[in-house]
This record gives sequence, structure tokens and C-alpha cells, in this order.
Amino acid sequence: MRLKLNGTVAKAILVSLLAMAACGSNSTDTSKFVGTWKFTSGTITVNCPGSGVQTINVTGNAVVSKGTASDLVVVDQDCSLKFDATNATTATARPSQACTTTGSSSTEVDTYSDVVFSTQDGSTGHLSASLTGVISSGGSSVTCTATESADIQKL
Repeated sequence: MRLKLNGTVAKAILVSLLAMAACGSNSTDTSKFVGTWKFTSGTITVNCPGSGVQTINVTGNAVVSKGTASDLVVVDQDCSLKFDATNATTATARPSQACTTTGSSSTEVDTYSDVVFSTQDGSTGHLSASLTGVISSGGSSVTCTATESADIQKL
């Protein structure tokens, strides 16, 4: 999912949140997380200097797969994040993973910090995330922060 901030494309946290469902090499059963998930409600709150705070509804899908170098991997468009299962109902993204998005006149690098995906039943779940995005265009850049809280449902 992408955010538009005053004409500048900003990468959404969709991947991070769902990526949390992905995990590394432990004995926790991660089968509840694997599959395609749809965002059913939630928002991303973005704060950029000079632009103020914007709230954007979360939409779209994310695909969670078993990983080889991590328990799970969440892939959304051009971004892939590795997750480790804390237990059978919670997965967290590995810290400091980044995704780069290049638009026609800008580049954005989003670095994810706290991303958590939880599901009790493997059918519905909740994602929360925070990130820092650096948007560069025309020789200048701005650093924005974002938080996301969203409910999801497995398709």
C-alpha cells in the first residue's frame, strides 16, 4: 500500500504489519499466519514536518509465507519483511528493516521499527507498526514518522 503525502508517494506499513506474521527458525507453529490477509479496518497516521499530521485508511492485501531465513516473510508489492514468531499467536518484524520506493520524481526509504502481528484464531488478526520514512526529491529530503493500527482477515 502506498500513501500520497502532498503529491509525494510514501510507503505504507501494510507490508510491515503483515510481515510480522513471518518468523525465523524456532519451533513455534506459524501456520495461523500463513496466507493472504485483507485489511478490514484501520488507519495509518503520518507526521511530516511542514505537512502536519495526516490520517489515511488502510486498504489492500498482504501475503504471508513461511520463510527460509526467518519464520515468516510478508511481501507486498516491492517490499519484503522478515518476521519471527514470539509464540503461536504473535509475530514481530525484525528491527531496522527498510524498503525503498522510487517514484517519477522522488525516492522514499522506509525503516520499520516496531511491527507486531497477532491472531488468536488464524482467521482474524491485528497489526500495529511504526516507521520512519525519508522522502527525497529535487535534491532535498524530509523525514516523516508513521504509525499504523489495523484489523485484518484471512481470505
